[in-house]
Amino acid sequence: MTETEHKKLHAYVVGLAIGDGNLSRVSRAVKLRISCCTFYPKLIQRVAIALQELFPENKVSIARRQDRNCVDVICHSNKLENMMGWKVGLGPKYVQNVSVPEWILQDAELSKECL
Repeated sequence: MTETEHKKLHAYVVGLAIGDGNLSRVSRAVKLRISCCTFYPKLIQRVAIALQELFPENKVSIARRQDRNCVDVICHSNKLENMMGWKVGLGPKYVQNVSVPEWILQDAELSKECL
């Protein structure tokens, strides 16, 4: 994967995480959970593939929720907090003033990927 492809993928995952993602800690690892509606199976696969490409050494899984028409695409990595720009345990994203990173905003192509 080229550096440009990696940046695009990173921007895409940051956008997903800001919109529908959640960081938590499981044991010693940080877990990213991105929620997706089951009405969009191609999107669910695209999210899973993007996470697997971004974290090739890590397992990516899809967990179905019992109470909703929803699944969570899950990946564990201790690199997630730095990558996303917010931390586990410091409150919700809005409390931490989570926003799109400047390196994405300064590039129109990366901004599109993030959106």
